[in-house]
Amino acid sequence: MDWTPIIVAVIGIFGSAGLWQWFQFKAKLAMEAKATDTRDKIAFRKNLELQVETMSDENKDLREKVEHLLLEMADVKAQLASAHATIRFLEDKLMSRG
Repeated sequence: MDWTPIIVAVIGIFGSAGLWQWFQFKAKLAMEAKATDTRDKIAFRKNLELQVETMSDENKDLREKVEHLLLEMADVKAQLASAHATIRFLEDKLMSRG
């Protein structure tokens, strides 16, 4: 009896089954890698959104501080102008006495 066709058939069956398992394993690895990449992207996006929100709040706070400081600076300028006017008035009064 010639065993060659039977051996070839057995090798073909087991070889194709092994090849199929290898393809399934590669597909599973690719799917897991894609899922991991997607989770990483989602986490990065959420972190980025949180940072943008935090920076927006900080920007709002800084703008309010700048507006407050500008109002204080305008008040100081007005007081300085008043002081200069008082000094000039007093200088003129001293000059007119002497």
